Amino acid sequence: MKPDDVVIPPGWDKLYERWHYAPAVRDGDHLRCSGVIGVGPDGTIAPDAQTQFRHAFQRATAILAAAGLDFGDVLEMTTYHVHLQEHWTTFMQVMMSDSHALNRTFSASVTALLPTTYQKLYAECASKPRTP
Repeated sequence: MKPDDVVIPPGWDKLYERWHYAPAVRDGDHLRCSGVIGVGPDGTIAPDAQTQFRHAFQRATAILAAAGLDFGDVLEMTTYHVHLQEHWTTFMQVMMSDSHALNRTFSASVTALLPTTYQKLYAECASKPRTP
């Protein structure tokens, strides 16, 4: 992997330097995004699912934007949920209102996780870069 293949949103440099965590990597003509969780800009986890979902989509949006993309370019998204049945409606409302992820067809996969954390969502996605 070449350094130019790593996609780092503005302000995330320290995260990459300290932990070598690449928010996304260009893979040929695809973008592979690392998983995101719903932490806020200050690094804290909100107690409610709606805020966590909003934060997760804001983080994913920032990663895509750093690569010149948006959710309209997403081909596949996988989400992992704690208490899936309890939070599904809220998740769908946030996804529809914040990210506009459903403005075109893409593949989605949803998995329920055991409730071992305060975190309600882990999401990852892949997209194909736009052609000029």
